[in-house]
This record gives sequence, structure tokens and C-alpha cells, in this order.
Amino acid sequence: MNRVEKLYRCGDCPVCSFMGDLVLLEAIGTRALFVFCPCCGCTFKQPPDGVEEVTAPGEYAPDGFSVPSREQVRVAIDRGWAPRFLAVFDAEWKERLGPGFSDASSLGAEGR
Repeated sequence: MNRVEKLYRCGDCPVCSFMGDLVLLEAIGTRALFVFCPCCGCTFKQPPDGVEEVTAPGEYAPDGFSVPSREQVRVAIDRGWAPRFLAVFDAEWKERLGPGFSDASSLGAEGR
């Protein structure tokens, strides 16, 4: 049985305003959480209150990133990031997330 991966949003992008969702992602290797706007490509180490520092995904995830595990979504909830279901991850979302994205199947069981 294939596991359905879900994407979560943690608010609106402060650069794109209401056009861009901040998507919760997990760095490969460190498992650090961060948020990314696929509309403008801005990345933040946590959901921002405003635009303070804008970086590229490689800054937080030099080895790439993936959809976070359920455990990591719970970590985001505990941090007060308020993740909300956005969409079921599919090929269209893989393309929108860009070249640094690696799907969970490449992580192996220990990475999820």
C-alpha cells in the first residue's frame, strides 16, 4: 500500500502576500523544518511575521528537501507554526517545489 503524502501550509508568503502559500518542508540530512513559497521561491526558517530575511531553499537544505514526516508536522504544531492541510502531494507539486526536492521514496525507511 502506497503512503499518501500531504503538503501543509503555514500561512501566506509575506513577499507574495495572499498569492503564495508557505509550504512546510523538511531538509534532507538534518530534518530541519522550514517554509517555502513556490510562487516566488522565497524560503524562511520559520513562518515570518513580515519580510526580514529572504533566502533560497539551499540555504536551509543544502542536500535537498522533502515533504515532512507526520512526526515533523507534529513538531511544527508544537512550535506554534499552525500547519494546515494544503494538498495531496503529486507530480504537479513536485514540479512546483523545484530542483531541490527529493521524494520520500529516495529517503528510505530510516529517513521517514
